[in-house]
Amino acid sequence: MPTAAKLFSAFMFALIGLGAAWGVLPVLPEAMSVGMLLPVSAGLGALTGWFVMGGLVGRSVLVSAGQGLRTSATLLFWVLVVAGIVEMLRRSLRKSYGDAAEAVISVLEIMLDFLMMAVQSPTTLVILGVGGLVAGALAELVSRRWP
Repeated sequence: MPTAAKLFSAFMFALIGLGAAWGVLPVLPEAMSVGMLLPVSAGLGALTGWFVMGGLVGRSVLVSAGQGLRTSATLLFWVLVVAGIVEMLRRSLRKSYGDAAEAVISVLEIMLDFLMMAVQSPTTLVILGVGGLVAGALAELVSRRWP
């Protein structure tokens, strides 16, 4: 059921996803195409905000701030999954894999590589961490004001 907290969380985590993707751009290799990274990150942010954070409000501001951090981690995970699958598909079109199992295993390796790139960007970590804490706390306040 739509609530103000879910809508607010979707909006805030879309901004967090967009900001985190923007923050990781400087550490990406120059040869890497960013393509749809920004809109996909924003879209996944909106989905995680709505479905994860939006359903976790209703306790206290402090607990919701922690749940916002959890939502940021969930957002990072799903962005890594999507980016890993897309990169695996690009490589598979160049016939880089011998069989399907090798391609599936490479998704995990690609996700780990992308995670290492994200960790190199302090901007991304600050946006995910502080943004998640603030968005979670504000989502709780929104749920109290407009139940």
